[in-house]
Amino acid sequence: MPKFVKAGPVVPDELVQSLEDDRVVIFCGAGISMGAGLPSYVGLVKYCYDELAETLPMKKSSEWLWPDRMLGSLEGKFGRAQVRDAVHRCLSAAPTSLDMHRAILRLAKLRGDTGVRLVTTNFDTLFEQARTEWHFGKDLHSGPILPIPRNDKAVTWRSVVYLHGRLDEVGANEHLVLTSADFGRSYLTDAWAARFVAKLFSDFTVLFIGYSLNDPVLRYMTDAFAAENSSSRVASNRSPAYIFVPHKGKDDPDDAPYRHRNLRPIFYRQTKDHRHLRNTIVAWADAREDYLKSTLGLIARIAPKRPSTINPSDVANLVWALCGRPTDAGHGAKAFADMKKRPPIEWFDEFERRETDILASHKKAVEAAQVEGDDLPPHPQLVIEPLFPWAHDARDTQLPPQSVHLARWLAQHIDDYGFAARVIQKLANRRFLHPFLLARIRQSLREGGDVKPGLAKLWKLITSTSVDTLALGRLFPFELKVPETLAVGDDALAFKVDLLSALRTSVSLAQPFDTRLPDFNPNAEGEEEKARGVRLSEVVNAKVVIPGDAQVGLLVERILARDESAAFLASILPELTTMLRRTADLFTLIEQASAGTDVSVFHRPSIVPHAQNRGYEKWTLIITLIWHGWQHLDQVDPVASRRIVGEWLASEAAVLRRLGLAALNHAQGFSWNQKLEHLLDG
Repeated sequence: MPKFVKAGPVVPDELVQSLEDDRVVIFCGAGISMGAGLPSYVGLVKYCYDELAETLPMKKSSEWLWPDRMLGSLEGKFGRAQVRDAVHRCLSAAPTSLDMHRAILRLAKLRGDTGVRLVTTNFDTLFEQARTEWHFGKDLHSGPILPIPRNDKAVTWRSVVYLHGRLDEVGANEHLVLTSADFGRSYLTDAWAARFVAKLFSDFTVLFIGYSLNDPVLRYMTDAFAAENSSSRVASNRSPAYIFVPHKGKDDPDDAPYRHRNLRPIFYRQTKDHRHLRNTIVAWADAREDYLKSTLGLIARIAPKRPSTINPSDVANLVWALCGRPTDAGHGAKAFADMKKRPPIEWFDEFERRETDILASHKKAVEAAQVEGDDLPPHPQLVIEPLFPWAHDARDTQLPPQSVHLARWLAQHIDDYGFAARVIQKLANRRFLHPFLLARIRQSLREGGDVKPGLAKLWKLITSTSVDTLALGRLFPFELKVPETLAVGDDALAFKVDLLSALRTSVSLAQPFDTRLPDFNPNAEGEEEKARGVRLSEVVNAKVVIPGDAQVGLLVERILARDESAAFLASILPELTTMLRRTADLFTLIEQASAGTDVSVFHRPSIVPHAQNRGYEKWTLIITLIWHGWQHLDQVDPVASRRIVGEWLASEAAVLRRLGLAALNHAQGFSWNQKLEHLLDG
């Protein structure tokens, strides 16, 4: 959420964005005119009493709860004309300052069209004095003759609306909604103001400035909408209404009284001149008029710092500048990614935290819509989630501009373990990397830089073009059943294809066992620290796995329990051999095997089935299937058996050579001299 001035209030993201989308109507009350030297509504009552030489009620009198009734009493005693002439004299005073009015007009200016959308319940003409080129009936409307407040593409409403009437010449102010009787006609009997307010609330996001919770004007308006809402059931579809509220003390007060009236308060620290509100409105208007310039300055000032070291309001401002404006064509994110001193990777967490909050709010809105039977709200536009989609079929979706530039920024961090750790966590949560992000990482790898070998190998693993290298989103096919016969037929052929697919090994990635973050700073002190990150194991805990774990073992048991399983496995020995060779390559890829080491010795001590084979590593089930298939082949076709054993013995993969030696010891097609020759050659 942005904070436009240091000591000012935090303005909600959705309100700022709605204003950019021309979906906000600013409602201005007496507090705005008070900043220009005019009195409050209560002050206006006191002025009229003094002008007419009428004694004011005591300060603690309950009459002050209803100042509109007090004016009605004056009119009953002195006549409408005298009271309204007094109002005219009071509100015709020269303003002391119009800065606030000018700033509000800049905020109310339609971005997609000429004109403004602004409603005021004040009678004075200070907005007109702040902008003198307006014409009545086009740029200005006064109650009860009001435009229809539609949020349509044609922008049929674009004017300043004096909801309770505009101050006119002396003797011509009968139309002003001033007393309780006037409020009754405009909101209850004739109800023209109530209809306007109800339509406005249903079509727009409303921002109240210059009102208090107990303001009679605010009470009439919110009650009018509540009455309309109870009969037409439009509340579930309408946008929230916001109100700026001053408060004393460090902590924000309870917002329940406001939410009971369907208002969302924006609290700001109270001062005598309300400068925190005024400065916020002016700064907001400045930022809106020159968004790109203000955004570039904000990013240049904040982005190089770690979020944990700066004021939370600055963090919120930068996150909003990058992610909170879907219509800015990615200008903020581009400036962020183009910085000479790259912003730290910790900003990633702030972007994600924002999206977590947005998704939580969206979930509540969906649940509320389902309860009410309304249309579901559209899914919010996010910028981080599209870079890490859930499924393969979502990987080719078009990225929003913000995501494109943030992908460029992320790819600059391939030498940073912080980025690697976050990606590993995404992969562990069954997320993918969008093709554009993968391409940017590959490009960064090609361009070189000070990337430690362990990290470089990790990125090569992650960006592998083989979809099966990493165990991402691969689930064991629980519906895979052993057919009634494994001998012939379409069922057996289909099972063969599915089985080979299910047993295909992949690499799973998890955080390294050493939870200390490796120091990849080449200027780090100490040889041990400089050397960290050289090996893949210092960066990630990589394992070769078959998706499914226990389910794989159960499936293999069911296969081996069939009488025709040996013949079936013998028929797919070439495919199983290729699968085992690929598994050996994966172990080499993750630095757990080499020309001088063989991890299979630890995972499968005996090639031949034996009690010492615990079966903890499910990939070794491939060896089990190969062994059973080869035993059958050796009995029925010694020539073919001898040929495949020779291939195993000649393989560069140590596990295949172990398999060949075990088979050589049990094979029927080799003489003792041939066996001895193979052993000596090995």
